[in-house]
Amino acid sequence: MRRQLEPTHLIPARATLRRAVIQIDRNRCGAVCVVDDQDHLLGILTDGDIRRQVLRQADLDKTRVEDVMQRRPVTATEDFSLAQLRHLMKARSIQQIPIVDHENRILGLSLAADLVAGPARGKRAVVMAGGRGVRLRPLTLERPKPLLPVGGRPLIELIIERMVASGFTDIVVTTGYRSRMIEDHLQDGSHLGASIRYLQEEAPRGTAGSLAALPEDMVGDLLVMNGDILTTLEFNGLLDSHQAGGSDLTLAVREVEQHVDYGVVQTQDEWITRIDEKPRRTMLVNAGIYIVGPRARALVPGSGRFDMTELVRYSLGERLRVRSFPLREYWLDIGRMDDYERANRDLADQKTTGIAKDMDRQQPERAQV
Repeated sequence: MRRQLEPTHLIPARATLRRAVIQIDRNRCGAVCVVDDQDHLLGILTDGDIRRQVLRQADLDKTRVEDVMQRRPVTATEDFSLAQLRHLMKARSIQQIPIVDHENRILGLSLAADLVAGPARGKRAVVMAGGRGVRLRPLTLERPKPLLPVGGRPLIELIIERMVASGFTDIVVTTGYRSRMIEDHLQDGSHLGASIRYLQEEAPRGTAGSLAALPEDMVGDLLVMNGDILTTLEFNGLLDSHQAGGSDLTLAVREVEQHVDYGVVQTQDEWITRIDEKPRRTMLVNAGIYIVGPRARALVPGSGRFDMTELVRYSLGERLRVRSFPLREYWLDIGRMDDYERANRDLADQKTTGIAKDMDRQQPERAQV
């Protein structure tokens, strides 16, 4: 089985990575095939290749596809069976295989997602929903932050629907502040296509502490997410990256741009060596979305407060494999009133839900110092 080629599946080698990002977001295949004028296959560029360039802080408007593409991709011909394609993808840990003719002209694209009936259900996730939402008062005086309406619906419903669409249907919601309201609203989750259980914290356990108290059947790699995040991230891609990299703990990270509203001076002893007027700096920050493997989870203590930042430090100290997964998708941490107002505006503009097929690319977050 193969996808029929559309213009968004193909890209010239001299195109920019920015154009590749736009095409991948639109074709929803996780890759573009790099071709010449006669449609001969020159290489393939995947979503993962682009994310690695984001981590290296490459300029997407200047970097060319030919500088990043995989020049010797795994390919198949039309006579390959579905079983052969599945085996090849599993053996090489890849999600896309270009179909070519005997002259290496591109004919189609076979995707792992097309070779199965749909996303595997029953994958496990945890939504951290116990915070008090102090910075959003007075809105959170009467209701917990995850139940605040965004576009007319509670934020936590949008999060869970996004998880279910990727097959994460076995979900534990950790609660604390006004926990009964969350449980009464979500109930068993069946109306959302999920099976929801609850873990109520008697005292705040931090952003990772409750992982030590999950039900015994919550095993394997867990998707863990803060309950105040609005994103269009495909969680399957995060899980696939985690597993393909042999990671114990994977953090989704987001690029932010920091503006310093002063002239920044560099010195050596009392001598000034350089001054930069109102410089801009980019950095990667924790996006509050994780895949936590069994070995990392085993480091969480059974009592007391324990945050994800501590779990990262503990994991690094134990020489576990800790990876980053850069977000290109829409992402908003709804921590302050202006964030909440922005979320409602963006939802009205069709930027935030999986319903919108063509989403505007969100610019890096900006912070001032």
